[in-house]
Amino acid sequence: MAAASLFGATDIHSLWTENARFKKDLHNIFGNQKEFINSEEDLFKLSRDLKKSGINIPALFQCCVTGDFLYKDNIRFRDHLRKLNYDLHYQESPATHSWDFWDVNIQDVLSWLPLL
Repeated sequence: MAAASLFGATDIHSLWTENARFKKDLHNIFGNQKEFINSEEDLFKLSRDLKKSGINIPALFQCCVTGDFLYKDNIRFRDHLRKLNYDLHYQESPATHSWDFWDVNIQDVLSWLPLL
C-alpha cells in the first residue's frame, strides 16, 4: 500500500485561518470551522489516530514546491508525520504551483510506487 500527495491541501485548518479566499468553499465542504478541528476530516487527527491504531499504514510520498501557497502547510504536515514516525518520502523543488511541476514529479511518484 502507498499514497502520494503532490502539493496537496494538507492543513485545512491553516487554509481556513490564513487564506480568506477559501473560507466559503471550506465551509461548504466541511461545515463549521470549529467542528472541523480534530474531526474525522482533519488529516492531523486522522494521522495521529491511525498511528495509535496499530494497523498497517501505507508508505507516503509528499512533494511540494517552495513557491506554492500551500508550501508552509505541507511543511507543517511533513513535520507532523515525521514526528509520528510515518514512512514518508518527502521532496521539494524551487518552483511555483504549475502543471509543469506536476508533470515532472508524477514521474518520481510512479517510480517510487511499489508497483508489481
